[in-house]
This record gives sequence, structure tokens and C-alpha cells, in this order.
Amino acid sequence: MRLARSTAPQFIRHLLGAVALALAARAPAQIAINLVNTATTDQSNQTINGTVFERTTTRITTFYDAAANIYDANTVAGSAFIRRNTTAGNGNNSSVWYDQGTQAGRFSSPYATTYADLLLGNNILRGSDNTFSNDAGVAGGNIERIDFLLSSTGISASLDTAFAIFDRGAVNQHDYVKIAVITGWDSVNNRPTAYGGTLVSVDTADYGSTNPIGDFGYNLFRYDSGDAMGAGTYWDNNTETGSQGIGGVAVSLSDLGLAAGTTIYGYSLMGYDVTNGGNMANLVDWNNTTYYATNTTGQSGTGGIDLSAVNGVLYNRRVPEPSTYGALLLGLSAAFFGWRRWRRSLTARAA
Repeated sequence: MRLARSTAPQFIRHLLGAVALALAARAPAQIAINLVNTATTDQSNQTINGTVFERTTTRITTFYDAAANIYDANTVAGSAFIRRNTTAGNGNNSSVWYDQGTQAGRFSSPYATTYADLLLGNNILRGSDNTFSNDAGVAGGNIERIDFLLSSTGISASLDTAFAIFDRGAVNQHDYVKIAVITGWDSVNNRPTAYGGTLVSVDTADYGSTNPIGDFGYNLFRYDSGDAMGAGTYWDNNTETGSQGIGGVAVSLSDLGLAAGTTIYGYSLMGYDVTNGGNMANLVDWNNTTYYATNTTGQSGTGGIDLSAVNGVLYNRRVPEPSTYGALLLGLSAAFFGWRRWRRSLTARAA
């Protein structure tokens, strides 16, 4: 009698899959963010130009990517620098959005008095609109690049380090952007002197098929005074309303082409039509029109990203303890030898 060929029991296959996933998680990559954990703080309301802001901050504390990696917010940038090409001739405007508040005519987050402050603070309740648009009219701000400074003295990056990009928009319609890591910094003039690794592109597909933050109502505020958005600087505050969610992409250090231990100062975001000619040094001067186009449109995806104010945050991936892998492998070995014993028993009976 011939013994039919048997396969490993189902639990062994599950264990093999678990080990494979755990080992795969050791190499984070540019990938969609599927879930976020948040924490909320409130302050007393403030009234700016007759409009009430409820001063709520909802910050992202943890996110989970599509490969089930878990990242915790760590270092948060204290400074952002808005780099405009003011000779482009299409205005010096700012277009921003605020989450609608608990009552009509109110807005949830604190009011930001500058464009740079608007983008900081790890708050999903506000952000920028058509960020890198060179369009004529109220939507054109001639912003070529935004630099987020994590440390003026530099920090040593880890392979478990990642940045996250959060864009307000509908699922499968998120805007494109590019990102590069700052590896040299001029503390006197507050500007990058070098970029390392590679210039990485983020496009619609990278956000995946879900928004980790569901739809909410928002209003656009527009200004014609550059980065200044203090009291008395309204352009108007009700030119557009809508309802959208927020999608996210995690970009790992390895994605950005940097080795562990590299000294980094922060990172830059820029329009999708920015190029570097194969040399990261070409990114330093945002006024160089060879690499920074001055006809970037806000609606085509190249400059239209609507950033949520969760920027300048360095995330660290949780790494399982070595004992976790050891337990998985030990369990797999025990299961394998148990299966072999079972096979031999069947063979003996059939003989």
C-alpha cells in the first residue's frame, strides 16, 4: 500500500507566515498608512477677526502602515521655512484650510499667525491648500519648497526612522509630492547646504485605498500677504468649503537612500515637477528654475498637495525584541519535528 503524500498541518503554515511577516517588517519601505492613533488637547476659545477658533489640537501619536509596522511619533520640528520664488510673478499668496468646528461659523484648531506655524504642531485639524501652486490668482503662492528643521546640530538617523506625509483629499485622488532629506544646514542663514540619498516621489497610488482619517468639513482661508496671517490679514475666509478625509504615506530612511548613522537635520517637501539632474546638490537653490519650475499647477497633481499640519515629525518604528523572533523560530522547530514524528507514524502503520 502506497502512503498518500501529506502536507504540513495548517498551523505550521500559519507559523511560517507569521515568521515571514515578522522578518519582512524588519525592512520598512515607502508605503501607505492605514491606521492612526491620536491624542486631543483643548484650550479656551479665541476670536480672530470676529471668527471663533476652538483651539483644539488632535495630534498623531502612532500610525500603522500597510505592512502592519507600528511607528511612534518622536522628534518634532520646531521650525519650518517657506521657500518662495518671489520673481515668478504669480502672486505671493497663501491658501490654507481649517476643520469646521462644533458649531456653524467656528473652526476647531488654534489659529495660525504665520504659514510656517500653520504646518507645524502635529495637528490634523488644519493645513495648507494647493501648497506648491504657481497658478495666477488667489491660489498661486510661488512656494517652491518647504524645509522642516528637526535639529540645527543634527541627529543620527536609524534604519527604523521614517517620515510621514498626510494629504487632505478623497481616496485614490491624493496629490503628488517629492521629499528629500537635509544633510547639511547653515545655522546663520537658516537654510540647507546639502541633501543626501535620493529625491523620492510620492504619488496617488502610494496612499493606498483607504484614508486613515475619515471625511470632515473644512473651509479655505486665503491671504495675499505671503507668510503673514495675523489679525487683519484675511483675504477672505469662505471662498470654498468641502468634505474630505486625510490619507498618509510613510517614507523610510532606506527609501530615501540613506544609511543608518547618517547625520540629518530635517527634510524638505517640494512640488512633483522638481528635478535634480541626478545630483542632490541641485536641490539647494530653490530659485534655480532649471530644477524648480515656476509654472507648477495646483490642480494637476504636481503642486496641489493639501498638507495636513502633521509635518516635521520623525517617527520611529517599533522593533520586536529578539526574544520574539526566537520564540517564533522555536515554535516553528517544535511544530516541524512534531509533524515529522506524525509522518513517520503513518508510514509505519502503512508498511
